[in-house]
Amino acid sequence: MVKDNRVLLLLILIILLVSSLFLYKSKFSDKDSDSKLGGFSQIKFSINYSSIDYPRELVYYKVVDEVWEENFSSQDLVNSSGGLLSEDEAILIAEDYIMSHGGLPGEAILDNVETQYVEKRTIGEAEGERIPLFVEVTYHRVINGTPVVGPGDFIMVTINEDGDVTGYMKSWRILEPTGIVDVISPEEATKKLKDKETIGDSSYSYPIVINKVYLGYYSQSPGEKQGFYKPVWVFQGVDYYGETIRLYVDAELVDDS
Repeated sequence: MVKDNRVLLLLILIILLVSSLFLYKSKFSDKDSDSKLGGFSQIKFSINYSSIDYPRELVYYKVVDEVWEENFSSQDLVNSSGGLLSEDEAILIAEDYIMSHGGLPGEAILDNVETQYVEKRTIGEAEGERIPLFVEVTYHRVINGTPVVGPGDFIMVTINEDGDVTGYMKSWRILEPTGIVDVISPEEATKKLKDKETIGDSSYSYPIVINKVYLGYYSQSPGEKQGFYKPVWVFQGVDYYGETIRLYVDAELVDDS
């Protein structure tokens, strides 16, 4: 019975690790989702446009190649003690592991440290015991002060209670500067948002309250062909359920003359 429970928990852990990548891909899916916008009147703004300082031009980049790596441990991953490493310990182990796999890119920054759990409960119970499985350490990318947004360009390391790395995923495109593009104003970007000219919308629930607007470079899902990284305006806020959402609008100023 104990062995069967361990096998079940191991299967659940593998599903969680794989689903982490799926969440990165699906959270900001590239599918056309204009039909999900549901009317601009349901998008509210709590920001002051006059306080947004932004560059009038930005470098854009050509995608030369993409690095994609993944590695999952086959060892016994079940957490028997009920305790995990501290966040600081997990970060040190993650960085050591990354160093042994090519090193941490200079544009990588620590994004999030989070403990993942599985809930153990019997049929009929509303709540069960939350069992910690691993600590997830994630890095995202910033190019010359401008964040890379979307589902690509991340490094994720998962670490169990013994300090062993149980999972590793890296999506990182190789870029070279290609030119300069002029950037539209946030007011112009809002008009594009109103006209449903968006990039990679995800599913969300209305109403939406936008509380932050900033520039970024949009990175498509790992494995998807992408020719260039050009700037986008990011409209960040919360939906009806308090979930963080991000809407993307092409920030390049196009000369129609």
